[in-house]
Amino acid sequence: MGIRHKIQRLSGLSPSISSVWGWIKRFTRFSGILQFRKAMSSYRPLLRRRLFKHRQNYLFQVHTYKASLIPPRFQAISRYLDTLFLPETLVNPEAFTVRPSVLARRALSLSADRIDSYACKIAALALATSDNNHARHSLLQRYFLSIDTATVAVEVPVYLTAEENGRITGDHHGMLGHIDFLQVFDNGVTVLDYKPGATDDTHGLPQVFWYALALSVRTGIHLKDIRCAWFDENDYWIFPAIQGYYAARGEIFSGLA
Repeated sequence: MGIRHKIQRLSGLSPSISSVWGWIKRFTRFSGILQFRKAMSSYRPLLRRRLFKHRQNYLFQVHTYKASLIPPRFQAISRYLDTLFLPETLVNPEAFTVRPSVLARRALSLSADRIDSYACKIAALALATSDNNHARHSLLQRYFLSIDTATVAVEVPVYLTAEENGRITGDHHGMLGHIDFLQVFDNGVTVLDYKPGATDDTHGLPQVFWYALALSVRTGIHLKDIRCAWFDENDYWIFPAIQGYYAARGEIFSGLA
């Protein structure tokens, strides 16, 4: 009854109990996180947030319960996420003049596989609730943090210092970007970006590789344990980050042996 009353209060509609129950059965299959509902109730705050003002505003958020479940082999992710809440971290964005979206314009001999993924279904569900295109990213991030078991954090800043970028690429400028969704599984880490028109997005493929490279440098997690992916409500594309390493070694990077 509470759900019906809330729907009526927000929309003026009064669906039947059978309709509400049908919706619950239909949509909870997307939400594996429900199995942890009791355990999550003891986590305060459940979400940690920090607003980064890097040319535009980025609301970095970490789901504290899901972060507590990160496998031991990927604990460097937890440590890195913690550093991003230190007041002295990334307070000088002017030191990072290169963005991964710009670097993505450099061609790399990469290929990705299109696969079926619940990410598309979650995106379709989320986007059906809003007609505001400007709020798509924040809406999707709320949904993924709420119901996707693997999404640990959103709008995660990753960077290379000028010295690091110079050593790797020969470009002595700092690089800074923000990962839309950082997912941690038992067998690896996925750097995931939302790209409307994902199949036709020519920058999605190399851009997520730059994110993965920066994440690897920041955490020490090997590129072979990181996957790069981008998606929309229809399509999901993925490739191993190590593939980007081998492609870039002979084409762009001067410091990768």
